[in-house]
Amino acid sequence: MRKYITAIVSIAISGILFTCSSDKSEVLPSFDERVGEAKSSLKNDLIAPVNGWRLEYQPTPNSGIFLMLLKFE
Repeated sequence: MRKYITAIVSIAISGILFTCSSDKSEVLPSFDERVGEAKSSLKNDLIAPVNGWRLEYQPTPNSGIFLMLLKFE
């Protein structure tokens, strides 16, 4: 019985030591760098289509539809 208790306690201690390690290898970039990267990624997604964008806008269900063609340079 004592073998089992010793084994369980040693497993619990080793588990605690491995999970509580202070390895900080995943350091995030600063907030401004992440925002800049997100903005540039979104801008690239917007200007990626070669023929631009086609947008149909209807302000209310009873009004007509406005067709807008958008092309970014």
